[in-house]
Amino acid sequence: MGEKLNYKIQRLIGSIAKASFSIYLIHLLVELTISRRVESEGSAPETVFTLLLNLGMVFVISYIVVKLLNLNKFVTRVLFGGRG
Repeated sequence: MGEKLNYKIQRLIGSIAKASFSIYLIHLLVELTISRRVESEGSAPETVFTLLLNLGMVFVISYIVVKLLNLNKFVTRVLFGGRG
């Protein structure tokens, strides 16, 4: 059981590492889209929580968008230079 979980975590980390350049290229578009909807006003803990939530959402959404775009090899080649 532990080895199977370890293998899945290694695959996830490898997938994220392979997609990191593409995530870097697309994250600003995702950030601009999310930041219009998420405002941070209030105390310091609320602001920190909002920023951490925003960071997590940007990463997850960017990763999903990159994976969806990589389903089409032509799009991958044009947008990301063949990197996934």
